[in-house]
Amino acid sequence: MDNFNIEVGLQYIDSFKRIAYQPWFALAEFIDNSTQSYFNNERILKEEFKKTGESLTVSINYSKKDNTLTIKDNSIGMSVDELKSALMIGLPKENAGRSKYGIGMKTAACWFGNLWTVETSKLGENIGSKITINVPQIVASNNGNLENEPFHCSSETHYTTITIRDLNRKLHGNTLIKIKDFLSSIYRIDFSKHGLILNWQDEKLNWEGFDGKFYITHENKPYKIPFEFSIGSSSKRVAGWVGVLAIGNGGREKAGFSVIQNNRVIQGCPKAYRPSTVFGTQENGTNDLINQRVVGELFVDGFAVSHTKDQIDWEDYEEELEEELGKICADAKALARNIRAGKGNNSNEDFERVRSEALALFESELKSDEFRDKLFLEQIPNERVLEISFKRMVETTISSEEPALIVSVGDEDDFVSVRVYFRKSSEFEPYVVIETTHIQNEIIIILNALHPYWLDIKMIEGFLTYIRNSVYDGLSEWKARRKTSRLNPETIRHIKDSFMRLPYEILNNKFFPPDDE
Repeated sequence: MDNFNIEVGLQYIDSFKRIAYQPWFALAEFIDNSTQSYFNNERILKEEFKKTGESLTVSINYSKKDNTLTIKDNSIGMSVDELKSALMIGLPKENAGRSKYGIGMKTAACWFGNLWTVETSKLGENIGSKITINVPQIVASNNGNLENEPFHCSSETHYTTITIRDLNRKLHGNTLIKIKDFLSSIYRIDFSKHGLILNWQDEKLNWEGFDGKFYITHENKPYKIPFEFSIGSSSKRVAGWVGVLAIGNGGREKAGFSVIQNNRVIQGCPKAYRPSTVFGTQENGTNDLINQRVVGELFVDGFAVSHTKDQIDWEDYEEELEEELGKICADAKALARNIRAGKGNNSNEDFERVRSEALALFESELKSDEFRDKLFLEQIPNERVLEISFKRMVETTISSEEPALIVSVGDEDDFVSVRVYFRKSSEFEPYVVIETTHIQNEIIIILNALHPYWLDIKMIEGFLTYIRNSVYDGLSEWKARRKTSRLNPETIRHIKDSFMRLPYEILNNKFFPPDDE
């Protein structure tokens, strides 16, 4: 019987540049090696850092001009044998932790560029090593022999520097900002627990976290609820917390769950994990207040990680995980929908917070593909067709339903009757129909109680604002038609503006009545 061996050719490394990396996750491969090297030698390095006053430091610099990327750390460094092992593809390591697959540094370096150099000096040794990997040359010659360039150094010197040249991809403006944001998020625990200093383009990165940004409950405590559970088996552990961000502290880039394994964020903000049972079924979640305010961390154990370390392999357990998170987050979801600024909360800072969150929500709506299609592609029905349709709706409603509200404003000589109806016929009918010509001095307002917009209204203030705006639209149209005989948009907006000031004037007069004459 013939025996066969599985062999991987050197040409394989040329395919690394086509791996589906994002730049920040590719850079994280180098940081993972540096931090894991520190963890494996923490006792020794802590003693050394006490002498020098240093902390574990990883510095990354990209030069567009020189077409280079440089990663340098002050971890323990590598001996010749350790460097040989590090350059072997797919070799499992002892105490691997974050580097257990044995491919990260190689795939990331080849993904970034064609020519890369590793220079390293290990603490306690007098000889350092320098190796250069020329990917196109290795592939063309089918020769993987690498020449070491040893050099003399102090036994107190310890570092590893990786310099990548002839880059396969350029890093531009927005990507440079994203790298900063993602790396700050990924290594949040190393910053606080191990004192990691991570420099990107000579700027020290940090993680602000969420402390001081949570909604404060009636018990004067931040809304941050811990939890812990198992799925599938006792080896599949999930622990963490869920919180709700206060008004003005939320935002789509902040919300969602950060998934953490080995104290390293696998998936987190600004593109966090959003289980559908909590955040909705649309891709990346819908754009409601839950997707702006609900935030948390999931510390998971017993799961595999993708080879690019950007997501957890939930195996067959994701549905069970989402179900459990849906139950745990039910109260957080309800709170996120309903919290609002407190009474008397009128400072400029509070106003800016509320305005900022509202603008962020509305901006994402305006930028959506759906809004663009509505604005530019959806056809406007024929004016005559609309007129007939609305007239039929008015006649049907007033003949078959009782008005929910009838208010007469004025006296016998000069008055108007306002009739408000709530129609439950179809979600596809318009949100409001206004009739000001049916009977003289009568305004009919028909609100569609099945319209999708109503689904987003949960509080009394929301209903009041909706009804108020619809009635004010009708009154403005009636007054403009009565006083000018034509419907000029500027005139209608001017009239409505005076109506919209009424609630404040009424409230002001209630608490500050005029002095007696």
